[in-house]
Amino acid sequence: MKYNGNDNGNDNVNDNDNDGSIVASTRVFSRKISLGNSQICHVGGIGEVCTDESHRKKGLATLLLKNAIDAMLSSCEGMQCSLLHASPALTEVYEKSAGYQSVISHWSVIPMIVPSQSQDDGRYNDNDFKVRKASFPKDTPSLQRIHQEYSEKRFAGCIIRSIDYWNEYLREEIGDSIFVLTTATATATATKEDEILAWMSIRARSGVRFQLRDFGCCRRLCGELGVDTATAFVFPILLQEAMEGQNIDEDAASASSASASNSSALELHLPTAILKEMQMDGLSPETCDWIDWARGGIYEEDDVGWMYKSLNGNTNGIDNDNVDAATSTVLVDMRHIVEELMVEHLIWPADSF
Repeated sequence: MKYNGNDNGNDNVNDNDNDGSIVASTRVFSRKISLGNSQICHVGGIGEVCTDESHRKKGLATLLLKNAIDAMLSSCEGMQCSLLHASPALTEVYEKSAGYQSVISHWSVIPMIVPSQSQDDGRYNDNDFKVRKASFPKDTPSLQRIHQEYSEKRFAGCIIRSIDYWNEYLREEIGDSIFVLTTATATATATKEDEILAWMSIRARSGVRFQLRDFGCCRRLCGELGVDTATAFVFPILLQEAMEGQNIDEDAASASSASASNSSALELHLPTAILKEMQMDGLSPETCDWIDWARGGIYEEDDVGWMYKSLNGNTNGIDNDNVDAATSTVLVDMRHIVEELMVEHLIWPADSF
């Protein structure tokens, strides 16, 4: 068997004993991530790891992983860190075989009732807002700007999204599931006509479990429009639209609508930081009826699958436009950043590779 590298970022193993077909493969994704405090790091993401069933348990995935790490260490792009997402059963394998370390992403589960209408406290006129599908590339500058403020400056690990990344990657991956909340053209001022306040994409994990795949909110614009409970206000409006196209288990929906105590009723998995933001906005049984408060409450279900490895051979992976020269030579230790510097870790599922 031999290792073959090619120009598109894939590493392959061919079986010379048969017909030379590929029996194992992995891929390195070039990304930039936020480290918090306006620091940016160039990383290599390991993805699309697969081995033909007839060639498993021969160490091929480990071989390719080591070759991928060597390629990242010698990369002219200055990759200073590698990351991957592993299932719980494989985190120990990556720790022992390649020195990756798990970092916690805090997520919560909400027992959900699908909103039937905008859930607010009556202070806002629903006619001032509308929901539509995202339009690319028209909406890209606004989406990028909001994401920078809402996510990139807050979360460690957050993927830095360029205009091209939005138009060429996210547009193809989730573009048809992104709903944006805008000011309505009929009532908005000329300067705020059809401006994006927030967006949302969700995905089904089962017939009853849904996950917040992507979200952003322009709190500044919400404030200018008099919406002082920004996240708590925009969230149910977008959730209603996003859930309409989902394949929802009918029994679960009936149980949720009746607020029944049922283990199969609807659930929403979302970052705990977003939940806390809504709670700060006054989320409670009195102000919110899209949460099934009678069904056991909200609980944490964290993600420990994101794993990082510092690449010792590179010292120029951090964007020097954002940090001073002394900082740019410090190796990236994401566990230190998250656990000791207390920067919240989040990679949106939309950015998975």
